[in-house]
Amino acid sequence: MPRATVADLCRRAAVSRNTVYRYYPDIVQTLSRLRRRGGEGDQRRQTESARALRTELTALRVQVSQLAALADHYHTVAEELRTLLARRDRELAALHVQYPRAAGVERTPPPRPSERARGS
Repeated sequence: MPRATVADLCRRAAVSRNTVYRYYPDIVQTLSRLRRRGGEGDQRRQTESARALRTELTALRVQVSQLAALADHYHTVAEELRTLLARRDRELAALHVQYPRAAGVERTPPPRPSERARGS
């Protein structure tokens, strides 16, 4: 909300500033009081807004630290899985060397639907 000033009042009332200051000092005082009170209100609102922003910032910092811990956890789990997969691959390779024929065993494919119909 724009602040009321003596200059704005004079412009709207089409009177000179000297007239307002000379003949209407109570209006000048009222405007001055309103400006001070509005300034205090603005400052109070700014203080409350800053306090709310600080609270939100604190909550966001907590969330960031929780997300960082979660990312570290997932990274650790992924590394453990890579290690387990590498060990599994080494063990499978050793089994293939130890039992080469077992690795080459072929399974017979299931009969096709057209062959099943002829067989019955």
